Amino acid sequence: MEIITITAYRGLSVVSGSIDIRKLFEFIRGSVYRDKIRRLRETMETGDTAKADRMKKQLPYYTVTATYAMERLAYSLVTYQDIIILDCDDMPAEKIPGYRQLVNDCPDTLGDFISPRMHGLKIFVYLTGEEPEALRAELNALGTIDLPTLERYHHRMYALASQKYEELLHTKVDTSGSDLSRGFFCLTRSGGFPFSRTTGECKAADRTSDVADRRRM
Repeated sequence: MEIITITAYRGLSVVSGSIDIRKLFEFIRGSVYRDKIRRLRETMETGDTAKADRMKKQLPYYTVTATYAMERLAYSLVTYQDIIILDCDDMPAEKIPGYRQLVNDCPDTLGDFISPRMHGLKIFVYLTGEEPEALRAELNALGTIDLPTLERYHHRMYALASQKYEELLHTKVDTSGSDLSRGFFCLTRSGGFPFSRTTGECKAADRTSDVADRRRM
């Protein structure tokens, strides 16, 4: 089974290491970050957004769409993994379980987090279907791929993913996260859907193999 490695950072830019994404989800579902996230949530509930933002930035930060060698900058890009991160915010708390069930039932969903304030979802997506596969084939046929070409491909895939999940959930996707260098903090209130189904297989493993090892430097 192919391992999907994601990049970890000190702060928002300097690379500090890497981790198997399934291991990260185990941490999130367990107790590794529980106390920090609980304190962050309690601060959010007091309305002290400035303090909450400072606390948030002390949590680990990761990128999964792309991996980096030294910094989260274009010159340091190592691999593109074809995984889209979608953010859906301003969801009524009482509807989150229903939204999450729809997300988890979608075959293109690899994993998801619930936000600490129970107001939204962060969704990890690997698109399937005729149009995404045609875009992949078009990209792979190019051989050597420069960064502008890769960015255009990513934005087209991001638009398809946003449209699909907006139609699925009847809610808006926050498109500010469309950059391929977009990362995420470990901010889930409850355990994330763990990049696996009942088989225990990592759904992204064989799906990202076409582009996962292309070098972008």
